[in-house]
Amino acid sequence: MESVMAVVCLVLTFTSQSNSSLNRVLAVALLCMGLFSVLFYPAFFERQLSKAVKKTFDQNEYFHNDVTLEFLEDKIFETSCVGTGSVAYKDLQKVYRLGDCLILRMSKEGGYVLPLKAIGEEKIEQIEELVRRKMDEAELAEAEELDRAADALAAQEDAGAAGSGDPRS
Repeated sequence: MESVMAVVCLVLTFTSQSNSSLNRVLAVALLCMGLFSVLFYPAFFERQLSKAVKKTFDQNEYFHNDVTLEFLEDKIFETSCVGTGSVAYKDLQKVYRLGDCLILRMSKEGGYVLPLKAIGEEKIEQIEELVRRKMDEAELAEAEELDRAADALAAQEDAGAAGSGDPRS
């Protein structure tokens, strides 16, 4: 943005009747700022982001200790140095492979990364198949529950309309 403004200022400065040195100084300053932001900022931002991620990783015990995942009938149970927790299969948003890992995504910010080298290809395939099946079952159960709720609501509306003497029913 600064570069565009600088070019506009330079063009206006050299095409206008007044040759104000202030306009030239402003145009050159804007041009320098634009070049600085275009050349330096991407490298600076990436380096700062990398430092922040490394610092967070180094300070978090969770990333330095083993995590145990148990794939139960209705949920995934986690045990770690932080404590225990569970995630229902219906709460998983996506299951996919990324490089040598299986990703179980729960949200944009959270999920599990299962490394192939720590678990083995055969076990990863079993886990992937199990999780996909459980997610499909949970989605089907949710759809059936919505259908039952809609049927119950329709029955209530029918019963209410029949008892009201409404000629439209």
